[in-house]
Amino acid sequence: MKRNLLYIALSLVAILLLSGCEKTSNIVLMHNTLTYKSYDQQTIDVRSSDFGAEIIEHYYANGYGIIQFDRPITKISENAFYNCYNLTSITIPDGVTLIGRKAFYNCERLTSITIPDSVTYIGREVFYDCDSLTSITIPDTVNSIEDRAFYDCDSLTSITILDGVTHIGREAFYSCYSLTSITIPDTVNSIGDWAFYSCDSLTSITIPDGVNSIGDRAFSDCNDLSKVYCMATTPPKLGPNAFDENYSRFIIYVPSESVAAYKNASGWCDYADVILGYDF
Repeated sequence: MKRNLLYIALSLVAILLLSGCEKTSNIVLMHNTLTYKSYDQQTIDVRSSDFGAEIIEHYYANGYGIIQFDRPITKISENAFYNCYNLTSITIPDGVTLIGRKAFYNCERLTSITIPDSVTYIGREVFYDCDSLTSITIPDTVNSIEDRAFYDCDSLTSITILDGVTHIGREAFYSCYSLTSITIPDTVNSIGDWAFYSCDSLTSITIPDGVNSIGDRAFSDCNDLSKVYCMATTPPKLGPNAFDENYSRFIIYVPSESVAAYKNASGWCDYADVILGYDF
């Protein structure tokens, strides 16, 4: 009971951080200025601490709200745009280094966002339930895709992860059932539990040779997945039910010289009948 009350309290705080943001349709962050459109042409409440700078001016004129900060924006804090469900687009300027946990949680009409190379950290659940987001690029300055970062992003069809990311977190792309393609860079060394669970539209996946750990049910319930290419010569640690339990749906291709090693390795031996050699 106490835990539920705490969750409710935290949710209420999150909603109040950008009070009135449900009225905004787009937001542009530029250096030391935030502009937005509001359906009722009224200003929204904004906390300076959400952006790492002090507000020196805030007004609404000529169809736009304008917030002037005293210095360049350096961060988008935890819950900053939580539940801004009418937000359709946002531009993040160079200089922002951090996007906090749940920053765009449940921004269900958000279709596009550009993450600049200056960003080094993207928090957990940052795009959770952003139903309209179709594609995104993770720059090479980010080293981890945190837990549930893109959980239940129904419309996400493609994602580009540049070299630099080393870890894909638990449930990072859980139930992104429109996701048709994803490139996992060579820098990734671990894929968390349930990371791509129920990504029904994925037809193939290539797991680079630097990956040494694949979590529980990481690719389970991906109904269209028919080809898995695992490039590591030494079988990565594999969690229970990492792939679908219906083995007849897919083939796992591994280095030709490692077929026997995979068929005898813990976890992988469950898929021995569908493991074939491949010359990468």
